[in-house]
Amino acid sequence: NVGVRLKKLLQFPNVSGQTANKRGIHFEDAVQSYIDASSWKPSDGLRAIRQIHLRRKGNGEQSLITDIDAIGESGTTLLIVSCKAVIFNDGQDIGEYYALKNARLRLDGAVHKWQDVKAELLNSRIGQNYNFQKYNQIIAIVCTPHVIYTESELSLAYEVDQLRKAATVVEFVEWLNK
Repeated sequence: NVGVRLKKLLQFPNVSGQTANKRGIHFEDAVQSYIDASSWKPSDGLRAIRQIHLRRKGNGEQSLITDIDAIGESGTTLLIVSCKAVIFNDGQDIGEYYALKNARLRLDGAVHKWQDVKAELLNSRIGQNYNFQKYNQIIAIVCTPHVIYTESELSLAYEVDQLRKAATVVEFVEWLNK
């Protein structure tokens, strides 16, 4: 069947390594460009810590927290975004159980981790290479290129009015521009 064959040829492979890293960085840069075009555009100083591993005070391996894929600010509110450039595959499209389950588990794990990062940054506003002391609030979301179906109360919860803790890039951009 020509349609099936064409679909196979056009499908983006679920690859890892250097290709996946490039795709991920491209998605992070795209999300950051939307933030930069909004009222959430970060100062040059804040922008400088984007994609840099944040370090808590102290030494050793345990000083690493994580890096922020996209960042913004508005007054005393800090916006931190974890970008997950998950590829939408045929299994998800047809509702295949394991494809949906794997995507859901990955998303829910990312949201849980990102909320932990937010809590840590609220508790330790100054680290070795960051100072978030001026921010009273942190908005922390996980952004994906497309919808990932989940039943997780945490992932589906609103981080702020009209923006869920897990949001597609379309939902995120609509929120940025409101």
